[in-house]
Amino acid sequence: MVEYLIQKGVNLNNVDNRSKTPSHWARQFSKTQILELLKQHGASPLTDKTKPDAKVKTQPKPQPVPRKDERKQPKKFVLTTLRENGHYEPVTEAEFEMFREENPDLAKYFEDDGDEDNNPIDELEVAEVPDGTCIYAHWEQAANRMLQNLGRQKFAWLFAAPVDPIALGLADYSKIITRPMDFGTIKQKIKDHKYKTIQEFFEDMELTFNNCDRYNGTQSDVGRMGQQVLEEYHK
Repeated sequence: MVEYLIQKGVNLNNVDNRSKTPSHWARQFSKTQILELLKQHGASPLTDKTKPDAKVKTQPKPQPVPRKDERKQPKKFVLTTLRENGHYEPVTEAEFEMFREENPDLAKYFEDDGDEDNNPIDELEVAEVPDGTCIYAHWEQAANRMLQNLGRQKFAWLFAAPVDPIALGLADYSKIITRPMDFGTIKQKIKDHKYKTIQEFFEDMELTFNNCDRYNGTQSDVGRMGQQVLEEYHK
């Protein structure tokens, strides 16, 4: 086979991917006849520098040194806001300035003065909340689901939109109900993130039902329909 390849003009000094020539392999496997045949037909002689078991040393690749501006310092606490896409994202600088003006007592807990050992937020007491309470982290989403479920009730249409005293001929409505509220208004306030706390949301829900009872009474047809929706809300 070797003689046949030689006759076909194979390069006898060809180097493979392990930096070895045919002569290297012939000597490594003690094929003296093949080694002599290669020499006779012009193969380069082997030297100590080209021993088949010689290892080629390669320089290790230098590791890139990270630039200082690439070293991100993790923040311990981040103030976020719920975007229209349904995800909580960090507030912008402009949003934080508005938050600082409206809530100076709370803003101090999210300001970074560089002193990790003296952070005002460490003084806060975390309220105990039962495990699995979904409204603790995403109460706006839970509130929307609650309104959707209530909207399926038979008489929920009573609270779907603001009461129109003129269209309904309720001349005294505005005198009796000084703070009107309805599900549609509450949904819009959630969408616009008008509620600073979940308690404000609950207060508007209670206000909606209380207005119905106050104006219609609990024994009227409208009052009884409102009571059925209220019972579902309290479940």
